[in-house]
Amino acid sequence: MGFEAIGDSLAGGLGANIVGGLGTGLQIAGMFDLAASAYDKSSLEGQAYGFQSQIARRNVTIAKYQASDALLRGKANATIAKYQASDALLRGATNENVSRHKTAQLKSTQTAELAARNIDLGSGSALDILTSTDFMGERDALTVRDNANKEAWGHQVEASNFNANASKEAWGHQVEASNFNADADLLAWRAGEQNPGGAAYTSLLGTAGKVAPGWYTMANARTGVATSPTDFFV
Repeated sequence: MGFEAIGDSLAGGLGANIVGGLGTGLQIAGMFDLAASAYDKSSLEGQAYGFQSQIARRNVTIAKYQASDALLRGKANATIAKYQASDALLRGATNENVSRHKTAQLKSTQTAELAARNIDLGSGSALDILTSTDFMGERDALTVRDNANKEAWGHQVEASNFNANASKEAWGHQVEASNFNADADLLAWRAGEQNPGGAAYTSLLGTAGKVAPGWYTMANARTGVATSPTDFFV
């Protein structure tokens, strides 16, 4: 029999048969209603804490997945950036060779033209032309190399940043997972601490003193009636 049913029975049976006992009967019914409410409240809170703990556990799993995903994405992006850096160096080396080859072709053409005109290649303007061609060709080749190195360096920095940012993001998700796990433990503990029966009994003890005088009056007027409202739980 539930607390409300016990209260209704006492209120009806005792209050109706004892002169002046109606008020006391209603008090008794109210006492058991409060006990029932305390029972329900504790039970619902336990269920709520348990549900919240389950949600926190799921959030732990999600946060750990996000941490792993961040590291994988960072590693993948860093790998791509490193490949781009290597590719930049390879293209730079190829383009540098092409530049040097063009310079060599140009110098060869200039030498042939000057020689065809019987111009001394070792002095004067002929020497200046060939020397200038060597200088400009070397400058162009080194510029190609420098640009390739700069591009490769930029990709290497990107790779480093991808790894650093991924580690930072993963660490943040790991902290989240740890916090969620702590929350889940706390909520599970709170759920386990809920005691509906104990809450109801505590409520009865707290209100029994207010209805005890009327109860004893009715108990003395009827044979076999319990001597205390809480005797039903002994």
